[in-house]
Amino acid sequence: MVADALKTLFRDKMTVFVYQREKQEGRTVEKEMVFAKGIPCYLSFQNETIREDGLTFFRLTGTVFYPFGAEIPADSKIKVLKEGKEYTFSVSGEPRKYLTHGELTVQGEEALKSRNDSQ
Repeated sequence: MVADALKTLFRDKMTVFVYQREKQEGRTVEKEMVFAKGIPCYLSFQNETIREDGLTFFRLTGTVFYPFGAEIPADSKIKVLKEGKEYTFSVSGEPRKYLTHGELTVQGEEALKSRNDSQ
């Protein structure tokens, strides 16, 4: 019953990326690979504004709720499509798994020049 109620919230879609090490020209590089695509989910987030050294940082933090049984490796990169906009996050820590669903704490960061600096 709770799982069915949660499913009504899963209107967003998540793509999960993992990093795989490969040898290229005698050196090891990390290559981003799609692990899973189109996982239904719900993204709840907030935007924090930080001003430092003439830059304005917008740090997105939040939680992604997803159906029970979906496997999301720790330290994955995820993209969530929510209401037509794509958000990119790194996953912090291990996903939390419950009997009805899973939860990921996510964070992303983007730096933009502050308006004061551009005037």
